[in-house]
Amino acid sequence: MGRATISPAPPEASAGFLRLRLAGRVEVKGPTGTAGEDVLGGRQGRLVLAVLVDRLGQPVAKHVLADAVWGDGPPRTWDPALRTIVSKVRGGLHAAGADPTLLRASFGCYALRLPPGTTVDLDEARHAVDRAERALASGRPREAIASAEAALTVLTLPILEGEDGAWVQQLRVDLAARRVRALQALAAAQLAMGNHSAALAAAETLVTVEPLRESAHRLVMAAHARAGNLGEALAAYDRCRRILANEVGAPPSPETVAAYRELLGAGERRAAEPGPGQLRVRPPAPSPPLSAEGCSGCENTSAEAGDGATTAEAQPPGGWCITS
Repeated sequence: MGRATISPAPPEASAGFLRLRLAGRVEVKGPTGTAGEDVLGGRQGRLVLAVLVDRLGQPVAKHVLADAVWGDGPPRTWDPALRTIVSKVRGGLHAAGADPTLLRASFGCYALRLPPGTTVDLDEARHAVDRAERALASGRPREAIASAEAALTVLTLPILEGEDGAWVQQLRVDLAARRVRALQALAAAQLAMGNHSAALAAAETLVTVEPLRESAHRLVMAAHARAGNLGEALAAYDRCRRILANEVGAPPSPETVAAYRELLGAGERRAAEPGPGQLRVRPPAPSPPLSAEGCSGCENTSAEAGDGATTAEAQPPGGWCITS
């Protein structure tokens, strides 16, 4: 095995900050450098640190940590083995410039208390999702986009890759739900800003993550429609309908059906509008009936119609008037 190394302190180390990263590769950044997984005790050390950070400031029973590390098959000597792992985590904190006594043992428990100003990436991502939703609800889509994108830079990373214990699975479920909320806010905010391509990208990702979420399909429909792609919008509704029918045997909700009907109405209005160079057909007024002098808007009198022509022959059938 290679020798564990400490990365040099980043430029902001002079501020005495401490930053814990649990998404992607676990590490602790501090005033004197960055301690990676190898310094923190490898796979077992990162699990212990993650559980303690998740319950920051709270006493965590030793058997809870043992379950996270070994599951249902802890070694017979798990207690001293756990002490060794915790000692390595303390060493990693110290190597990054943190006080190792922040991780203490008491009455069969361990507790981690971090100094003020410490940041944890997962907590920052959770708060960013909340900020994105609040900004969107308050009519500030630009702020919502910034917060949602900040959250997604963390929430799209793997969480404790290679682990499958019950605690890790529950953590992933929580973060996956946060990712869905961030994508939903991002798509809606991009749509509000008129960024149709970006809105569509976020909405399509959301459909991939949660294909049964109808609000995601409605965002796809709206993004296509506002970009002028009515056919794609209708196809998105059909995809939603088929997925629901195949997966749960249910039709789309009234809200989704209403969005579909609105698209149909837009299509009908578009079809009724003449294109460039086309004649506009205007229906006749319901009353009074046509007189021998023709209808309003037409200049087709019997005199202009030519020899032998009657007014009825010179006008469009049914009293409709064609104007340019």
